[in-house]
Amino acid sequence: MSWVDRLAAIVPHVPPSPSQVIGVGAVALVAVALAGLGGTIGRRERLPETDLFVGWGVVASAFTLVGTIGPIPFTAIAGLLLVGSVVAYAVRFRQADRAFPAGTGRAVVLAAPLLILAASITASQWDEFTQWLHSARYLFQYDLFPGRGRPASTAIYPAYPYALPLIAYLASRIADRFVEGGVAVFNLLILLAVALLFVRLMRSGLEGRRRALASGDAAEPPPWAMVALALLSVTLLSPSFVPKLVLTSYAETAAAATVAVAGVLGWAALERVSAGEHGDGWRLALRAGLVLAVLVALKESTLALYLVVLGALLLAAWRRADVGWRVAAPLLALAAAPGLVVYAVWRVYVARELPGQEVHMLPLAQWNWGLVPGILGSMAKVGLSKVGHFGLMLVIAGFALRALVRRRGQGRGGIESLALIAAAVMVGYNAFLFFSYLAVFQGWEAERAASYWRYNTHVGLIGVAVAVFGAAVLWRRAALPRLTPPARRALVGVALALTVLAPVALLDRFRFDLEPRKLFARQVGETLSRSLPIESRVIVIDPDDPGFYPLLVNYALDGRGHVVGAISSLTRDPPDALRRLIWEQRATHLLALGPDPTVAAVTEATLPKEAAALLTRERDGQWQVTKSWVVPPSAGRK
Repeated sequence: MSWVDRLAAIVPHVPPSPSQVIGVGAVALVAVALAGLGGTIGRRERLPETDLFVGWGVVASAFTLVGTIGPIPFTAIAGLLLVGSVVAYAVRFRQADRAFPAGTGRAVVLAAPLLILAASITASQWDEFTQWLHSARYLFQYDLFPGRGRPASTAIYPAYPYALPLIAYLASRIADRFVEGGVAVFNLLILLAVALLFVRLMRSGLEGRRRALASGDAAEPPPWAMVALALLSVTLLSPSFVPKLVLTSYAETAAAATVAVAGVLGWAALERVSAGEHGDGWRLALRAGLVLAVLVALKESTLALYLVVLGALLLAAWRRADVGWRVAAPLLALAAAPGLVVYAVWRVYVARELPGQEVHMLPLAQWNWGLVPGILGSMAKVGLSKVGHFGLMLVIAGFALRALVRRRGQGRGGIESLALIAAAVMVGYNAFLFFSYLAVFQGWEAERAASYWRYNTHVGLIGVAVAVFGAAVLWRRAALPRLTPPARRALVGVALALTVLAPVALLDRFRFDLEPRKLFARQVGETLSRSLPIESRVIVIDPDDPGFYPLLVNYALDGRGHVVGAISSLTRDPPDALRRLIWEQRATHLLALGPDPTVAAVTEATLPKEAAALLTRERDGQWQVTKSWVVPPSAGRK
């Protein structure tokens, strides 16, 4: 299929429905409320581009600390936080402080094509249907965390932290309906906020003054071209930008953004302290700590990121004679405190209310020592295939190594300090990933270093932060004096055109959710959600796939029955397995997502040709086809 044909097939799905427009508006209001809360901590030197993340830290901490006490309705917590945000904006207006960072309007305009594409996106990835959407929908349905004596969660790991599902919950409360694509839109909004922070780094590099990093907003908004370059640096030009991670409910984008923001805030705190402005440094450290609290509350594994960021900041402080231990130790303790409290409270809650409902480390005797060569080989293979990200990591590590060979206390600060922080985060986290394959993953997942690239995107943006700052310095020193005005205008035009037109040109890459087979399976599941008895027990038969579509159908049922078993391409002896499943799970319905001899052999029912079919078990034990759907040619078997 040509690019034009693919584009023509996708375009009809791009305009969002009225309910999706409401959902996008609800997510935007959540982001604005978070920024209002975040703006209360610090003065004008606070790096206002980070307000959204700091406010998110306040919200995640509040829900964790209060929501784990007992059955306190989340709507009450959300209402109090909303009042706090409104008051914060009122105070800022009274003080003539900006409501939003300089350049926000321009960033929204330039990012509009990508935001429009995301507005109508639907869930389509494996982990969305096993974990993330189930956790978010649980909060919306029950207004509580899962726990003993409460309705059971359908998420595979109910004990996962809830910082990201809380975003979907808050947006759904505003929209008065579950906003399925809320996290995907929020992911773009936080990338937009990171882009504005990178604009500040660019300005600092171009001006050659460290003070610009932590100063208040500039009187004039940044140039359009600078905003465009910053947006490109977090999307198309970022070596770790993966649409299938960003435009989903996955936590990868949030992890990458919070690592970058916490790292830059911590670095800024060291810069301010080194300049003798200790008050600014303490306030920036507290803001970094609240962002790190979000990081702790994203996933179980992001605790490692929290630790490596703090370790990186400690290393950067140790290398600098202009900071000193007496200042650095309490400063970093302040940055560590919010995340430590959130982690401790959540661990106590999990031990009491959700024991065993999370990932666990293997016993020492079962560690994968024999797979170490295979693990390292798989990691190296991924590294060679993603040379952009890992090449950048090696370059930054080289700069950091050069800084480390100097005598202790001879660090220079500035970009050298930021590079040291980024390198320590990137290298330290990869060491943790190796440890995970050794001590947590099992079998082929360990040997093949499952999702190694996906996890590495967590440290992609902090590397880009160094690249952006360094590029601005090089531009000021080497390129700017040599460029003629026509050449500058041409580069500006290229940057603006890429930012606006690239999402359209790459529409099929961004709208991966429009795979025909997924759309068909979802249509079937949603139809059944309107007709099946609520106590229905469904077995899904799909011998052409390893098990994704039963997950999708179960999510689409939305509680109107449950998928209690599946026959997939991994099932051995499908007829015998199906008979056993029917008996053990007391199945009331079978859903064959296409004609399949296994179903015909077990049920002795005549299935329609080229169609999906729902079979219902009658009172006499016989199976009858009660509904069927013609499978479109584009959604047929692979």
